[in-house]
Amino acid sequence: MPFDLDLRAGQFLFVEADRAFIESTPFLDQRADLTGKRRAALAFNQLPAPAEKQAAPTFIWHSAFCASTLLARCLSVEGRTIAYSEPSGLATLASLKRHGRTAEFNRLFPLYMNLLARPPADAGRVVIKPTNAANTLISDCAALWPDARHLFVTSELPVFLTSILKKSEPGRAFARQLYTMFARDGSLLGQIPPEQAFQLTDIQIAALVWQAQLAMMREASAKLDPARTAWLDGDDFLARPEASLDAASRFLGLGLDAQAVQTVAAGPLMSRDVKNPGKAFDPASRRAPAGLKPLMDSHFDAVIAWSASVARTPQSPYPARPLVDPPHTR
Repeated sequence: MPFDLDLRAGQFLFVEADRAFIESTPFLDQRADLTGKRRAALAFNQLPAPAEKQAAPTFIWHSAFCASTLLARCLSVEGRTIAYSEPSGLATLASLKRHGRTAEFNRLFPLYMNLLARPPADAGRVVIKPTNAANTLISDCAALWPDARHLFVTSELPVFLTSILKKSEPGRAFARQLYTMFARDGSLLGQIPPEQAFQLTDIQIAALVWQAQLAMMREASAKLDPARTAWLDGDDFLARPEASLDAASRFLGLGLDAQAVQTVAAGPLMSRDVKNPGKAFDPASRRAPAGLKPLMDSHFDAVIAWSASVARTPQSPYPARPLVDPPHTR
């Protein structure tokens, strides 16, 4: 599979990747264990333009901490589909775009994406879940494949903030890293003076990052055919996995029958932490630990209201029609 792009060396980087590797690797980026994997490189100018463009893959765009990795894994079914979770090349291309290297981006983006969209022998459809740092590529992917379908997966803002705080210092650093990326993407974050941003708390930064991601999704979705976009809340998926997987398969055109969906929804994937398979998982594990409750109770409501006012968030912040009826009131 095309793993990444080495911009300095001018090469596409490939890694030997069978289904077992792809499905056992939560993130196909620098965190992947490539021990023993054969690798190859091909210079950008050695790759001929494809004779024809690959059939459109389907896309899962997300806002982080919303069960999108689990969803992608559940939709990867041998003989039917293959799901690529956060291929490293997409982050590299997003960085190329946000740093204004337009000519390089326009040349390399379609080449890499056409390579990534090739279905393997044991799958008819390709599902691509980019990293949320690559949400700036939504419109580019839609332009490359006008007939592609796009599923937007999000958490609610309190869930996102809780996830950031549960990860302690790495979570706070992650939010600030996203902030600096999205500020270059033409989002609302780029309008905040750096000296003002420097004074914001970690929770304020995280809240604005969530707002910026939802705004990017809404803006991209508004330009697409409404029939080709849908939205799913991660906790709705966890509460109703079978209904959500069935609806996702139908919307994305994956062709999973009722038996396949039921097998996945009732199987071990839903009870293990997909990012750390050695750990058990249930939806309750997403709740805030007792130690965070005082901070949440004293700050969350104010920060959420403040971030909505800064972002001028519409009454319904979500980017498309819901894929399944939400079981709880927002």
